[in-house]
Amino acid sequence: MWSKVVRPTSVPEALAALAAHGASARIVAGGTDVLVELQRGVKPTSTLIDVSALRELKGVTSTGGVVTIGGPGDP
Repeated sequence: MWSKVVRPTSVPEALAALAAHGASARIVAGGTDVLVELQRGVKPTSTLIDVSALRELKGVTSTGGVVTIGGPGDP
């Protein structure tokens, strides 16, 4: 399973956590799929980076026929 959960408060902080933990980390925003994989031994992970509270990654917009799901700059 995992031994550490990181809950960043900004996208730059999430990216820094990912850089610091590298391949031993997984990003989750809910985690259902990741938790099932971890229970089955798929891609062992020591650190979960929980981005579910990051407002910058929420939202769906449609502008000029382009749909954007999440990402920096969302309302």
